[in-house]
Amino acid sequence: MKARTGIFVNGAHHPRELTTITMVVYVMLKFLYEHVHGGSNLYYDKAAFFFIPALNLDGITVIEKEFKLTGKIVPIRKNHYTED
Repeated sequence: MKARTGIFVNGAHHPRELTTITMVVYVMLKFLYEHVHGGSNLYYDKAAFFFIPALNLDGITVIEKEFKLTGKIVPIRKNHYTED
């Protein structure tokens, strides 16, 4: 079996990067749509794609909880460990 190139697409590496989650999902759906409908992208057969919309789930959880309470997005930059 021949090894294929891997293409890794990730979002929300830092908690404040909320828009990147949507961007990763959009790119994933666009690639899937083009693949199903006969798109002309040459990488489908040559590469393995890996999509991870959010890497920093603990930081996003902190932002989500604060937004539900106050309606404001907390400008945190680091990972946060939460016990729930």
